Amino acid sequence: MDWPYRPNRVDIEYEDAWGRQTYQPLEVVIQSVRSEKGTQISDDCKNIVFRDIFEKRFRVGSRFRFGDFMGQKGVDEVPLEDRNIWIGINFNSTNMTQALVVQRCNGMLGSRIVDPVTGLAAVHYEPVILP
Repeated sequence: MDWPYRPNRVDIEYEDAWGRQTYQPLEVVIQSVRSEKGTQISDDCKNIVFRDIFEKRFRVGSRFRFGDFMGQKGVDEVPLEDRNIWIGINFNSTNMTQALVVQRCNGMLGSRIVDPVTGLAAVHYEPVILP
């Protein structure tokens, strides 16, 4: 198996339960997303390839957190304030490996939530992808 020899193998974080915003480490291979003509689409889109070819935890909408590695291998080497939220936008299960295209969140959507017990309002922010 060639997994240990992949130069683009890095540690990222994935949200372990929807909406809880708690993250667990995960080792993946990060690749550029390319058009049909072979040109790189954008640095805001990445293809993450999972080691387990039968990976079933992730789907469109899954959230990941990582920054610009610039030669660093571990997500712990990237400061927390430099880590971005990435959302899965396209799942590919037809190849020999499981892969998910993720896009960097470039905005925040705020909403006001009223606690039904206390009647106090709080502002909640979610990372979003804006066109």
